[in-house]
Amino acid sequence: MTSEEAIVRKDEAGLSTPNLDEIPSGAEEIKGKKIEVRLIAEAREDMKKRATVAVETPGFSPFSMWCDEGTSMGGDDSAPAPLAYFSAAIAF
Repeated sequence: MTSEEAIVRKDEAGLSTPNLDEIPSGAEEIKGKKIEVRLIAEAREDMKKRATVAVETPGFSPFSMWCDEGTSMGGDDSAPAPLAYFSAAIAF
């Protein structure tokens, strides 16, 4: 991760998503349909990792996010730990 790169950012040039014209007009139209998520995860230097995630539903942009471990685990503590993302996902 470079000092210019955000920990979590919208990935404008990343994974493709469906066209906004395909957005259903109401919740009833999306009932029973599956949600697909594409993920690219890569190990980087030291304990850092980067993931790019795209929800394959119209209107959702792909995002890239970094994680790192704390210094007690051998990381630099430069980004949230993987468990922090997991915990936040449960709370959201």
